[in-house]
Amino acid sequence: MSRKKINDGLEGRILAVLQLKYSQPQIVKILKKDGINVSQQTISNIKRNIGLQRNSVEKIKFSQQRP
Repeated sequence: MSRKKINDGLEGRILAVLQLKYSQPQIVKILKKDGINVSQQTISNIKRNIGLQRNSVEKIKFSQQRP
């Protein structure tokens, strides 16, 4: 089964709404009004990827500080 890729514009829009502290169901409703169908799982994946990227940067900084 092939997965659909979301474009960078849509991902950026979801990230912007996530920063405004909207819940996942609220984001789905907002995007649905604009004619964009996105599942809560997609939003969850984007949200999780932000955390993974943030953690990887912190790990890199920590490893650079070691003697």
